[in-house]
Parts: sequence; structure tokens; C-alpha cells
Amino acid sequence: MNYFHNIISIDQYDYQIINNIQVDNKFIKGFADFKPELLNDLIILQNWIDNIKNNSVIKEKKRAFKINKELKNEIKELKELKIKKDYFNHYYSYYQSQIKLGQEYLKKNNLDLNDKTIIKLKQELSDNEEKKIKFLKNKKLFNQIVKNNDQIKACINAYKTTLKINLNSNIFEIYENKRLNYFKKVNQLNLYQAAYNGIRIEKIGLEILKKIAKSMGKNFFVGEILSSHIWKIKNKYKKGMKQDIDGFIFTKNKNNIISVLKIFEFKSSHFGIISDIQKINKLLDYLINNQFEVRLKKSNDHVYRPTSNIKNNSIVLTNSSFDLNKFNSKNRFEYIAYLFGLKNKTKIINFNYLTLSQFNKIKLINNIKLVKKLIKNYIQNNYERIKLINKIASYSGLIGIVITNNKKSSSS
Repeated sequence: MNYFHNIISIDQYDYQIINNIQVDNKFIKGFADFKPELLNDLIILQNWIDNIKNNSVIKEKKRAFKINKELKNEIKELKELKIKKDYFNHYYSYYQSQIKLGQEYLKKNNLDLNDKTIIKLKQELSDNEEKKIKFLKNKKLFNQIVKNNDQIKACINAYKTTLKINLNSNIFEIYENKRLNYFKKVNQLNLYQAAYNGIRIEKIGLEILKKIAKSMGKNFFVGEILSSHIWKIKNKYKKGMKQDIDGFIFTKNKNNIISVLKIFEFKSSHFGIISDIQKINKLLDYLINNQFEVRLKKSNDHVYRPTSNIKNNSIVLTNSSFDLNKFNSKNRFEYIAYLFGLKNKTKIINFNYLTLSQFNKIKLINNIKLVKKLIKNYIQNNYERIKLINKIASYSGLIGIVITNNKKSSSS
């Protein structure tokens, strides 16, 4: 079934779906600007990789030059603040370690750290040093004096630290605000378009999913789960699982447990598809194999999103929401659709779905034979499972890509 069949236009975003897009038969397997014939000549392959590396370096230098030129004052202020923050952090960490060691002594003697207290502590420390000599043969008393001395020294050190820094300083907040403001100004330079395009893609993507769900019937709904929602399932960050579910279509069961039918991923660029495949694999493995519960509530735009309110008409997503016959490791990609943004209105697509410039792990490898092996593996393992949906939107619109488990694929 072609889910895009009933989509005609999205008026509120001024986008239009164009029918009958043709796929250029000359489109290349594998990486952008890469021809499989390159694998037959290691010298040409090396030149191709070096060219991509050089272009990346040039691009970064141009970005750095513009940032330094436009935001010179902000960079200077941020560096100065960082020095102050690091200075404070160094002494504050030392203060914390010393006050922790001397806390027992302060509580036992009901003392606060101040000028008068420190004078008394220094005198007691001096007296204790003399007592130690007298009690050399009394191990218990000797050890007690040594312990007291260590605590007194820690209290004195903690107090000295308070003379260097203000413990109530809000330097971290000041630094983070300055840093956030700096990044906002960097974004305003329009050096990186991913965030801007990504937001637009997610908006139009959700609108498309709502039309898809509506065309399927009145009992089909759209949900969205951000990566932060996934991490909170176990109340901790899951390393290596930086992936969200941009959209999914589901039905509601009588017992309020939902059933996920298809997952959709929205991307402003098709360049990162392979790393994305790996991430969503990890995510689905986690969701299917772990006990968890996420409650969803309908938002104002009629998309269901996670909520902490469990009493107000919420529905539940658990690992049982994923049909193992659909979402197991063998055929799960038949139920995952990727929606990619395109900048130019066109009726012919020359689509290269892999790119070395976005695959840093390969880009950083100098061993050309290993690079060759990795490239072959990615082409062989992923290319034959790509199927194009030949419907496309206009400026910053979408093209749908379905990854299947089939050995052979074709345009739909």
C-alpha cells in the first residue's frame, strides 16, 4: 500500500505534494560522488577520500573564520568567563573535599568557620602536636589526636579557600547563559542549517502522518516520542541510544494499551541514514526487550506525546505495544519509513543515500584497505534493502524511503 496516495496538499504550511516523480536510472549505489568502480583502484579511492577530507577541513575553516570575525567580542568574553569558572570550580572542589573531612569535628564541637574559630583551631592544632609526643606509647590516644589534627587542618584549609572564592557565586549560571547566548548568535549566522530544516521537516512530517492516519480510518492515531522521553523510561541516560521516534501510527486497544503499526523517521538530510539505521535498531531492541511504561496524551495539534499525568485520559505504550512478528530483528524495517527533506522542487531524483562526509568513523580511518572493506559492507548490507516511494513535496518538502528486508527492491 502506498500511504501517500491520499495526500494532496498541506495548506497551513504552504507545501504541495507532487505526483509521479521519476527516479533517475543513473543514480549511484553507495556514497555521494562515489562509484563502485573506485574500489578497483586503491589510488583513485584514496584520492576520493582525501578530497572529502580536504573539503571538510575547508568548510570548517570557513565557518571558524566567519565565527571569529562576527563574534570576536563574544568569544573573548566567553573565554574570560571560562577561566573564572574553572578557577572557582578548582577551589570549590577542594573546599568540598576539606569541609567533608572536617565536618565531623565542626558538628562535634558546635563550631562555625570564621576568623575567631580559625584562631582557636590553629592553637588547638599546635597544642595537639605537643600532646602527640606524650602519648606515643598510647596507640589509641595517639591515633585520636592524629585524627583530630587531620580534621582541624581540613577545617583550616576549607576556611582559607573561602578567602579565595565566594561560595555563593553564580559563575556557573552566568557562564551557561553567556554560552547559550553565544550559540544562539552562531546559529543566526546560518552556518548550520540542520536545526532549522529539521524543525520544518518535523512539522510537515507530522501533518503528513495525520493525513495518513485519517485515510486509514477513524481508529488510527499519530504519536511522537523524543529521545529525552526514551531516556526517562529508566530514569537515566542510555549510552549509545541517541534516537527518538519522530512519528508513529497506532491503534488504541480496550485495555488502553496501544498497538504500534508503523514508525516514521523525519530527516532534513538523507546523508545520515546508515548511522540512523543503527540507532533505531538499538532503540527498538531496548523498547521490545525491556519492561517499561510510557503514558501518552493528545496534544493541541492532535498528536499523542508522553505525559506525567496518568489520570487524565492517557493511553499506555509498553513493550507489548510492538508486535514481535513485525518489529523483530529480521523484518522490522518493513515497518519503518524515512521521510527526507529536499530543498529544490524537482521531478527527477538522483538519490545517493550514503555519504562518507557524514560518516565520521570511516572518514577518520587512514587504512585505505579497511575503508574499502567498510564501504563494501555498507553497500552490500544496505543498498538492496532501500525502496523509494515516488512521491515528493516542493521546497523543503519530503520524499519517503522505506527500508525493507527483501533482497530485491524497486520503486513503488
